[in-house]
Amino acid sequence: MLNQISNYLNLALGIDLKAERYDNSSLPAFLNWNYEFYSFSLETHSCLLAIQRPDVQLTPMVIAKNIDFLEHQTGLTVIFAGRSLPAYERQRLMRVKVPFIVPGRQLYLPFASIALSEYGTKKQQVFTAIGTTAQILLLKWLNGFAESFSISEAMATAGYTKPSVIRAFDELEFFGTGRRHGKERHLHFLGTRAEQWKEILAKLSNPCRRIVGLEDLPPGLAAVPSGTEALAMRSTLNPPEWRELAAFHTDYSRLKPKEIPVAEAPLRLELWNYHPLVMPDGGVDPFSLWLVLQNEHDERVQMCLEEMMKDVL
Repeated sequence: MLNQISNYLNLALGIDLKAERYDNSSLPAFLNWNYEFYSFSLETHSCLLAIQRPDVQLTPMVIAKNIDFLEHQTGLTVIFAGRSLPAYERQRLMRVKVPFIVPGRQLYLPFASIALSEYGTKKQQVFTAIGTTAQILLLKWLNGFAESFSISEAMATAGYTKPSVIRAFDELEFFGTGRRHGKERHLHFLGTRAEQWKEILAKLSNPCRRIVGLEDLPPGLAAVPSGTEALAMRSTLNPPEWRELAAFHTDYSRLKPKEIPVAEAPLRLELWNYHPLVMPDGGVDPFSLWLVLQNEHDERVQMCLEEMMKDVL
């Protein structure tokens, strides 16, 4: 089964899968009865491949619960792999955004903005939100780090594969944020930054997956000020009594530091879906910061967010 998955990923995405047996000794017995586990890296994500064992019957609901449990238990991005899966069951997994691979049939990796059909090349053409890759490219433009992207430039900037970047271009064109020109499918952004921010805001996602409480920052982990700490650097808001930092969740998951309750922690670490874009003042970029804090109930935070965005735009 692993060889079939490896061949399929190579054919569909040009990826050479380098997977290793995952130490499953700490996992519950029922999961080991149902799956074989392998760890590997895909773009910037550390992944756990859960391959359904032969003769094991699993419903989409059970698969979704298992994947959710594994992600919380391991801190890895978990991908389900099945030998066969009826189309209606694949649709149910897609509705709850469970990543899965059915070799030769379908590939759905929402964390990397990849969705390939039985034919291997047909991508979804109707989009309801901006994926991670497209959001990274858009943020680079909004913050003034780039004016346009070729496919190769976008791959180098976002750290994703060519299919992910092409899909990101599709999304940005679909929402009227960018347009492609020339043989290299060079993407140029349209309008002003203020106009596009207003138009596309509802399609963007909060980059913070979760917040963990720590005593200290783990050695070797790249983290930058975020949350109200970063907002205080750019407004009249008073800085918090604790540290608030952001880091890429994959970098953090490799270290596995001891966590403590967030309410008691001197350091509150946001784990992001992408590497935080660092600004000259050392904090996260203001657009991502707005996405992180937009639902804060504190009126002072909301006033200072408006103050910050007025200055930025």
